[in-house]
Amino acid sequence: DVTGVASSGDALQQLEDELAGKVDLAPKYLSQWPSLNALVGFEDGDVIDILAPEKVGKTTLGMNLMDHMCSAYGEDGLIVCLEMTQAPLAKKWVAMLTGFEDTITKPGSPESKAKLEELKAACVVAREVQKNRGADLYFAYPLLVKTPEDVFKLIRDCIRRYGVKWVMFDNIQRLCDDTLENKGHRTVHLSQISKGFTKLAKDFNIKMIRILQPRQIE
Repeated sequence: DVTGVASSGDALQQLEDELAGKVDLAPKYLSQWPSLNALVGFEDGDVIDILAPEKVGKTTLGMNLMDHMCSAYGEDGLIVCLEMTQAPLAKKWVAMLTGFEDTITKPGSPESKAKLEELKAACVVAREVQKNRGADLYFAYPLLVKTPEDVFKLIRDCIRRYGVKWVMFDNIQRLCDDTLENKGHRTVHLSQISKGFTKLAKDFNIKMIRILQPRQIE
């Protein structure tokens, strides 16, 4: 037998086995946004791409979706980010969860001191919310990334150790440029990275959210 190959009869049997556990044909996972649910639902093994220019909220959108899936479906999630360490990611998550407005204030001003106390209080609220959930959200800032495989290994290790079912990576283009050895091969390198993330999603039957920021968004 050739690994990963199934006859039409075997593939049909796999489909019938999956259908036997369903009560309807609605998507297994839905977002918190009805307008999005009218267009798409999510299944195990899916790769979900969020594509937009820089500084428009891609990470925030992805984090919102990740947090919803952890909360609504009780499945652990992992956010891997090359641009923010764990504490800034947690700060963004706390702001999203509690409504804390992370605005810039003048150092030493009463407004700045009030903001500090507000964030501390928001952290307490976020911790209580997390304690009452059936799933956890992990944040990762990979160190000393020399090749895409370093990131892939981190994700595989988290899947095996923590059982995460949702993974978000931010962002593909940054990983490509950070690990690119020959500028003339950027397109090929980017394609190989994208395929690597897709393979992870399929092999481990997880949901993968990829943040994309192309140079020419049009």
